[in-house]
Amino acid sequence: MRLSNNSQKRDEINPQELYLRISVALSQLQEQRDALQEQLELIYNNIETYEITKKTIENIKELKEGDEILLPLGNIALIKAKIVNPEEFIVNIGADIALVKNADDTIKYIEKNLELLNNTREKSEQDFRNILQEIQSLEEQRLEIMRQIQSSGQGTVG
Repeated sequence: MRLSNNSQKRDEINPQELYLRISVALSQLQEQRDALQEQLELIYNNIETYEITKKTIENIKELKEGDEILLPLGNIALIKAKIVNPEEFIVNIGADIALVKNADDTIKYIEKNLELLNNTREKSEQDFRNILQEIQSLEEQRLEIMRQIQSSGQGTVG
């Protein structure tokens, strides 16, 4: 009679096969880590963009109609512009839809999105830390199995 206990199954797997299985799992986790790192970079960039936009709106809100500003055109050029209405902003809410909002409502909209982004950032950072811990654990297991294989004279792995 055979038990289907996971630890017994693990003992039945030869060390080379276990080493290879751990290596595959490590590779998958490393890919997840890299994808999550890219996602975090996008989140950080979005947070920075929202914070800059919020600060800019707060500054424009203090201006008067007719005040002259320098308006960025991408990251390369600026153009002189005059404020027509410092209390009216056109807010892109996604899917090519824009709404006209006053400064305070625009700032509230930005703050709401910042809150969502920060919550996503926190969860993604926790997921990232968990993946790093799993990677470290699997690397330690793989190293131990490699030592066992080498000490038992069963050959090499890798």
